[in-house]
Amino acid sequence: MSSLTKTSPADAKPRAERGAILFIVAACMVVLLGFMGLAIDLGHAYNNKSQLQNIADACALAGGSALNGETSGILLAESRATDAGNRLSNLTEFNKAQVTVPASAVTFSVSLNGPWYLSGAVPDPATIRYVKVDVPPQTTEVVFAKVIPGIPASLSFGADAVAGQLPLNEV
Repeated sequence: MSSLTKTSPADAKPRAERGAILFIVAACMVVLLGFMGLAIDLGHAYNNKSQLQNIADACALAGGSALNGETSGILLAESRATDAGNRLSNLTEFNKAQVTVPASAVTFSVSLNGPWYLSGAVPDPATIRYVKVDVPPQTTEVVFAKVIPGIPASLSFGADAVAGQLPLNEV
């Protein structure tokens, strides 16, 4: 009968250690949830940055395709790059928020390295070969990670892209 009343070494813990595992697990859960929130928010921000870069690329390519060496080509390039016809479906935030590219964000140049001119200030339309589009910064909300000290409640991202036409040197 005495063997039934014996305690095992695992049951012989001092009274002060009982329940400590609860606090350890709770602290680890807070840290793990913080990292999970940070991963979700950074993934969201990365997705929005990628969408903005896609918008900049599409607008620059649309504008570059209209360059024809004439003033009418510059105006058409600006219209296409700003998506005046709403054909590019410039959306961000998982395709929920419309992005508008203003005419002041579309510039033109003779060379890839600039100088860049607005459509009304182009010196010679016949020499223009490149279009640059700067998508204005868009705000992305930080949902989970903003409870971590030092993480802002929102982030702003913009994007830019250059497209152009090279002169044909060979047939």
